Amino acid sequence: MGPATLAYKMRLGEPGRMKDMVNIFQADETVVPATVEQQARFHRRWADGFGKR
Repeated sequence: MGPATLAYKMRLGEPGRMKDMVNIFQADETVVPATVEQQARFHRRWADGFGKR
């Protein structure tokens, strides 16, 4: 087990893919800062989208 420094850039309605894996300490023009609460809310919406298929 290594350090948890990778995460998926998630999109509603799409599963995480290896090409979406990013280092959490690197930023670029596509990164939009979000609070932990905003991230949790988005994750719930993302996960709920798969239950409706």
